[in-house]
Amino acid sequence: MDDLLAFVERPSQYLGNELNAVKKDLAQVAVTVGLAYPDLYEIGMSNTGLHILYHMLNENPEVAAERVFLPADDLVKLLEREGRLVTTLENRIPLAELDVLGIQIPHELSYANIVKVLRLGGIPIWTAERGREEPLILGGGPGAFGPEAVAPFYDAILLGDGEEAFWEILTVYQSWRADEGAPREALHRALAGVTGVYVPSLYEVDYTDEGTIRSVRSTDPSAPEMVFKAVLDDLETAYFPETAIVPYSTTVHDRLGVEVMRGCTVGCRFCQAGMIYRPLRERSPKRILDLAKCGLGSTGFEDVSLLSLDTGDYTLIDPLTKELLAQTEDQRVSLSLPSLRAGSLTDEVIRDIRRVRRTSFTIAPEAGTQRLRDVINKNISDEEILETVERVSRNGWTGLKLYFMVGFPTETQEDLDGLIKLVLKCRGLGREFKRSFNVMASIGTLVPKPQTPFQWDSQITHAESTRRMWYVTHELRSKGVGCKFHDPEASWLEGVLTRGDRRLAPVIAEVEARGGGFESWRDRLDLELWYRVFNEMGIDPETYLRQRDYAEILPWDHLSARVTKKFLLGDRKKIDRMSSPTTFDCRDDLCAGCAVCFDDDTRNRLAKYHPDPFGDGRELPQGLVSRAAVGHGVARTLEQQASRR
Repeated sequence: MDDLLAFVERPSQYLGNELNAVKKDLAQVAVTVGLAYPDLYEIGMSNTGLHILYHMLNENPEVAAERVFLPADDLVKLLEREGRLVTTLENRIPLAELDVLGIQIPHELSYANIVKVLRLGGIPIWTAERGREEPLILGGGPGAFGPEAVAPFYDAILLGDGEEAFWEILTVYQSWRADEGAPREALHRALAGVTGVYVPSLYEVDYTDEGTIRSVRSTDPSAPEMVFKAVLDDLETAYFPETAIVPYSTTVHDRLGVEVMRGCTVGCRFCQAGMIYRPLRERSPKRILDLAKCGLGSTGFEDVSLLSLDTGDYTLIDPLTKELLAQTEDQRVSLSLPSLRAGSLTDEVIRDIRRVRRTSFTIAPEAGTQRLRDVINKNISDEEILETVERVSRNGWTGLKLYFMVGFPTETQEDLDGLIKLVLKCRGLGREFKRSFNVMASIGTLVPKPQTPFQWDSQITHAESTRRMWYVTHELRSKGVGCKFHDPEASWLEGVLTRGDRRLAPVIAEVEARGGGFESWRDRLDLELWYRVFNEMGIDPETYLRQRDYAEILPWDHLSARVTKKFLLGDRKKIDRMSSPTTFDCRDDLCAGCAVCFDDDTRNRLAKYHPDPFGDGRELPQGLVSRAAVGHGVARTLEQQASRR
């Protein structure tokens, strides 16, 4: 491929020899693994999971793990003209010659790209068509918990944490490969015995005459009736790289990322990540500081991003940010907290972050009224939102991004008007402290996701989504507020695919064959193409967006994030009892009953309980610890519920 790079834009993305990339002598390794993110380099290089697996696997001298990204159109045309295939970056290994090819399932709009990786790599796209010589096609990532639309493309899909499970998968693979007479089906049966591994070929789906699912059953004794996710009990001792690859070209997140915690206990009913990544596991401040120090020293990045679903809820966020900035201030390193909840940060933290450089501030109220925030279990009040705005503007920030969604169950016109009023109130309050203060509102559409309490709810139509977004953005823009919105067409397709079953796999394959792909890129989404293929194959996509009966078998019911369906259903039904619609945050005292914890030693692990969080025997200020303990926990939630009643 190297001889073609002089003829493409941004050839640096294909070199594979960046600082801290690992290129091994293939004659000295036993297993070659391709780690594919089904999008362009600039997107895939910002994926934390890929970096963790890449460096973890390469620390084993017998394994060569190499990156795979989709090439841009100009290189694709050259490869097809020359009759060449996509390869890994580091050693230019043709994908069909790898032992294992892991293709992440990051989101539904990447489904056609998954097929594209296989096709451009010269690998049969259907599992049933692969023989012993083709690589093991392994899936994983957030999309693994509702993967039926792409299941026929994968040999196996890993649910949950991969740091330990990946090694088990490689052990099974090597044992199978050593048995030269064993068919590929034997590998499938062996993989089904690994905790968290779902082997789609070992399950059969039956449908009723009405098109709903009658049953999903395993066809082999090796395949469990229910596949439970793999869980990493303790993040403190888990692998995380002490270095990072430094891209030559610009990527979406051009900075050092350090994962501070995994999981969330808040329980927002629309949030799939909050359910599938439970329990909550935090790293100690000492471990985070060590990782940041090593990462900065080996990369030269000027920005550290503390990664999690909601970094502001890390129980020792105050002392952590203070210590991190103190240790890096002379290097002019800035700190990013990319995911924050209103009310989770103190004035002190906000001032500390601003000491070096101002980074963007973003919070997500999601809904404009307290009633609707109770419906979605977003346990924040108007007072907390406005308190955050006041703190941000008072401490020198001149702008704030606010994220909302439309289409929640029970949403009314009053809720849309409440959203507009809340945004305007935030801007007005901010300007009391900073005249130039501005607010940017970002609006999306709810896509009811698998493994959430809203998985039974219908998704609003494309037309209704457009109407609600137009109303909100028109009203705000007419008053001088900046607005952005997520394409309703993309949300419509996302909803169809995320709630889909195996009957959609031929649709995805056909769309890709006709030039589809990169649907998450606004200029690449061709919804007319999808409509044509749906129509030709006799599939009504709207049926996937309908309300589901509580007794109905859902396409993903045989896959478990260890949050029970009983809990999800009970949480959904609370909305019908508006006297007490919310579910408390279980991080501290009481158990909310989701059933993730208590299996072996699986439980919430908070940094505040670490015996020596900074590794120097210091005692933390009691105020910080108690604030973190109460934070968004049981006491606060119960107080809010009482005050609303």
